This record gives sequence, C-alpha cells and structure tokens, in this order.
Amino acid sequence: MKEGWKYMKLGEISESIKDGDWIEKKDQSLSGFRLIQTGNIGVGLFKNKAESARYISEETFSRLHCEEVFEGDILISRLPDPVGRACIVPYLDTRNITAVDCSIVKLNSKIINSDYFLLYTQSNKYFNQISSLCTGSTRQRITRKKLTELQIPVPPLPDQQRIVSYLDAEFVKIEALKANAEKQLQAAKDLFQAALKEMLTPKEGWVEKKLKEVGKTQTGSTPSKSNANYYGNYIPFIRPAELNFNNNGEIKYDSEVKLSESGANCSRVIDENSVLMCCIGSIGKIGFTTLKVTCNQQINTITPCSDYNARFIYYALLSPDFQEEAIKIANSARATLAIISKGKWENIFIPIPPRKEQQRIADRLDALSANVKALQTNYAETITLCNDLKQALLKKVFG
Repeated sequence: MKEGWKYMKLGEISESIKDGDWIEKKDQSLSGFRLIQTGNIGVGLFKNKAESARYISEETFSRLHCEEVFEGDILISRLPDPVGRACIVPYLDTRNITAVDCSIVKLNSKIINSDYFLLYTQSNKYFNQISSLCTGSTRQRITRKKLTELQIPVPPLPDQQRIVSYLDAEFVKIEALKANAEKQLQAAKDLFQAALKEMLTPKEGWVEKKLKEVGKTQTGSTPSKSNANYYGNYIPFIRPAELNFNNNGEIKYDSEVKLSESGANCSRVIDENSVLMCCIGSIGKIGFTTLKVTCNQQINTITPCSDYNARFIYYALLSPDFQEEAIKIANSARATLAIISKGKWENIFIPIPPRKEQQRIADRLDALSANVKALQTNYAETITLCNDLKQALLKKVFG
C-alpha cells in the first residue's frame, strides 16, 4: 500500500447504495420515467440505446415507490457480463429509474472522486474481487450486501485527481490507436461494398438467369436427433450460426455438431464450391464452402454448374440487389418468422456476365475481401493490444 493510501469498504465511502426497482412489463408505458437496464451499463461507460428505451408513467413511479436515478450517480450491474461493470449516469433529457439488478451508488465526494472510482472499476484487480464475492452456479451475480464489502484503494483526494488526469491522458492515446484501426477497417469495407455494387450492376452483354438455371439447388435436412448413430465426426453439419463466420463469408467447419457417415447418407450432402444461404430467420446470411458439408433445413444451397464461376455466384448472392429481393420475399410471407422457401429462392434472377468477366470480377472481389479480412485481424489484434495496455496502466496505479 502506497503512503497515504488506505483500503475502505464501498459502503464506507458511499452516502448510499440502493437497488433499482422491479418493473414488470405490464407496468411499462411509452413515455415518462426512463428505465435504465443492465444493458445500458458498459465497462466504464454508459450505453445509451435510446431507440430501445423503456419507460414507466409518473403514476407508476409513485405507486411502486421507485428510486429515482440522477446524473452523476454510479450504476453497478450485479449481473453478467461481466458482473460488477459500472458507469456514471450522464445527463439524459428524462427522469430516470433503474432495474432491480442494478445498484445505485452515491459516493461521498469528501472521500472519493467519482472518476477515480470508475477507473478502478475497470481494473482486473476490481473484477477479481467481484468474482470472489459472486454466487450462482449457472449465472453469476453479486448481492448488494456483498457490493458494500468491496475493498477500494483510497488515496488522498489530490492524488486521486492526479491519477484521473494521468490515466485519462493515456487512455486518449489508446483510443486513438483503436479509432485508427477501425477507420482503416471501415474504409476497406466501404470500398468492398462499393465495388460489389458496381461490379454486379448489369452491363452490355450480360443476361439474367434464375438461380436454379445456373446450378443445383437444395435445402438442407436434419437427421433424427433421437438416433445417436447419425452423429459423429464424418462430415460438418452447418447451421446458420456457422455461416458468415467472422463476417467475411467463411464457414465454421469445426462446430460441435457433425454427422456420421450414416447420418450423411440420410441427409443432403453439399459439394465443395457451393453457396449456402440462411432462408429462415437471419435471411441472407451467407457462406461459401470449400469442403463437402451437410446443413440443416434453415439453409438453401446452390452448387453452380461448370459453366459458371462459383465465386462469382457467391458474390451475386451477396450483392445488395439479391439480398434485398430475398428479404422482401421472406417478409411478404407474413409468417411469425421471416422465411423464403427454396421454390421462391431459386427463382430469383441474378445478372450473369460472360465467363471471363465472371472470373475477373470474382478475382477482384476476392482481393478486396482478403484485404478486409486482413484488416479485421489487425483490428482484433489492436483491440487486444489496447485492452492489455489499459490493464497494464491500471495495474501500475492500483496494483
């Protein structure tokens, strides 16, 4: 412990720590007091999400004797993920309450600086302490009583302010690194989307063909789950979650569900160089397979004939025009869940250029896609690096 520092319980440095309110759906209204939920609490930041905000009326506020939340209050989520994440409530143009799984902390400003406290709540040291106080085997949570027992390192107020100034300045540099990587990634994505739209726009010499005219179309099927012999490690079994893995059209082949040879024999095997598209629920989610696979009935597939470039067909189905048409048809079904049948899907038209032009377009889009993928990897590595840098700085200060 540094000279002049001491540990104090959260309950000792707070004027009050109270839980939010239990608000049932029947108590909610279209306006009034805004209900701040656990999803609004990030690690060290408030996530506004104003478009999905929920409210209760002034009458309900009074009837339920709700606890009002004010600008400058600290909110701590007692549920994942992660448990204990905290934020300072910013100015909102509403009066506010919060959910029962959030604790409202009003710090004693004569003892602790709110910004200093919030920085501490972002450290591994803080989260390790939270973890040690959590209960629950399936879903971790921390009680308000346990929160009050958290040990907080408390230096003199002038030192707290110096720490805030130092860490804020360093975090600005780290955020600049993240912003630059994100800017590069977004520029590459924008370039790819612009090229996709321009290159797939029909030109002289192109023809339009129905999807079923350019290859073999199929819908996946799921072998009986009651027969364990159908499941094994013989061939990948693709579901919507495995499509467009990493947001670049890849397919995740190593999922936990695979079929045995007998399972494949009673399913539909999709050849390599085929395009898979989700046609129930997440309409338009797409992937290109380089292996033989099977898939479930939420997915329609096309295996292009040899007259067509398979990668070009993949990009044709990825194009905004095809995606919009598929979604339009799916939504017109007026089902509870968006769905497009194989019969309607395979009758959607796609523009087809001469074979050499298909190859040129596919090669160009492959190159742009590879650039996006490389920048996605760089961005992920940058985020990890920035998080590590932040934790190193927090450890330097808080131990």
